[in-house]
Amino acid sequence: MQPVYRFLLRQEEGLMLAVMQQDFQFNPLLILRERKSERCFMDRFTLVFNIEYSIRLEGMIACLMGRVDRLITFLLLLSGVSVATDLSKSPYAGWTIAALTMFSFVYMPSARAANAKGQKKKYEGLLAKSETIGLDDLRTEYVRIQADDSDVLGGLCNVAHIGVEIARGQRPTVKLSIREIFLAWLAGDLPKSPNHQ
Repeated sequence: MQPVYRFLLRQEEGLMLAVMQQDFQFNPLLILRERKSERCFMDRFTLVFNIEYSIRLEGMIACLMGRVDRLITFLLLLSGVSVATDLSKSPYAGWTIAALTMFSFVYMPSARAANAKGQKKKYEGLLAKSETIGLDDLRTEYVRIQADDSDVLGGLCNVAHIGVEIARGQRPTVKLSIREIFLAWLAGDLPKSPNHQ
């Protein structure tokens, strides 16, 4: 079975920059520049695969960041109650509240979850109309939506890739590490093949 490639498309100075990456390991194999008017080498099958991959990845990021935000909120409330009711006479309760507040303020998991959810909806809309629009229009819309993608946790890339392969009835081409399995479980989307025991 041939490896599946993902193409990251960006527009720069009137040129289409395409970076081909194998198995989502983020190791560029080929950089190709071509004018917008020329035919791009990415076919419809690969483009639709990438849209499905992006839907799955953005969904996992939205779920994971939403869970992180709710956990931080719960811990802040719990710490606040312990300080307010004087259950904890330790100075660590105050430091815990400060640390959680700083983490929430700096990394903004709720904003990241909202962005990922919005991106997922955009990709779902694009997938719904992918059969009815031309390849050039599909590619242009994909590039436009991709510009606002979420920051990706590296441990979720292979998980999304395998999930799309399984959903398409293909045999997974990548094996997940323990870290990736754990992150996928936290993100609510641990893919299992139909033959999984």
